[in-house]
Amino acid sequence: MNRIYHFKDTFIGLIIAAIISAIISYFSDISFWIIYPIIIIALYLNSLLLDYEDNLPGGFNNPKEDDK
Repeated sequence: MNRIYHFKDTFIGLIIAAIISAIISYFSDISFWIIYPIIIIALYLNSLLLDYEDNLPGGFNNPKEDDK
């Protein structure tokens, strides 16, 4: 069951990346197929950074005792 939710999240992320890429491609001279992988990589790196930051002491997943 958990794999289905992961697939939905990935699919939604790819659709959002395609929409952002289409908008940028429409308003610029850059091809959609050049922008699309750049947006996907940017979203992936952003999620890695957020995961790392949330797991640091005092982060969302690891709050300090005085933050509770």
